[in-house]
Amino acid sequence: MEKNVILTLIEVAEKLRVSKHTIQAWMSPSSPNHRPDFASMARHAGRKSIFLEKEIDTWLEQRKGTTYYEDYSEVSAYWKEKFLKGRGLLKGLVKAPEFKTVETNLFFSAGKLGLDLDAMLVWLTDSPAADRVFQAVNRAECLILPVILSHFFLSRSHKSGAYFEKLKDFLLIQNIFVQAPFNEGVLQMIIDRNLPANDFSVQIYCSCMLAKADFFLTANTYLLAQNGFNTVPI
Repeated sequence: MEKNVILTLIEVAEKLRVSKHTIQAWMSPSSPNHRPDFASMARHAGRKSIFLEKEIDTWLEQRKGTTYYEDYSEVSAYWKEKFLKGRGLLKGLVKAPEFKTVETNLFFSAGKLGLDLDAMLVWLTDSPAADRVFQAVNRAECLILPVILSHFFLSRSHKSGAYFEKLKDFLLIQNIFVQAPFNEGVLQMIIDRNLPANDFSVQIYCSCMLAKADFFLTANTYLLAQNGFNTVPI
């Protein structure tokens, strides 16, 4: 007979790799991060909340993975803290990008922020521009990362073992990013704007914009020079 293992709130937080405050927010009906499906698993023993481990395992398995742009509510309530821990994840493995910062009058103060390849490389290699990336990220409501960019990193690290697992966890599992699909709508946007379809940054930009990003953090000089584009330089 299967044994019902009982977990405390703190043990559940440790198991899910979130803070106890996140668990409490998921349980509280008055919280904007309330998750009824999670709260329904809580049982009360006096003044304490307890959970059955097998129910937590089932819930985690059902919800583990990528967050797509149709449902921003799935992004972790502590995504900024998790993003910060990814700084330098590929330092020493991948060469830090080199580029000249472009001056612009555009300034990002709030909203959904899309990330280009350069922005992610700067962060993951902890290059000198990483502080500028975090300044923008710290003002963001959420981060939008195209599926094609996640695939770019994972496909180039799949032979590196531990690095691949860490990247997969950072890009997909922890729900730090909203993943923007690359689909017909993106291709149509590229065509309508008469943009170079073979430019990877253009593909990433249009993926982010179609996923309702307010601004796009990039070092791509072509995109930064386009009038009417909500681009912010690194």
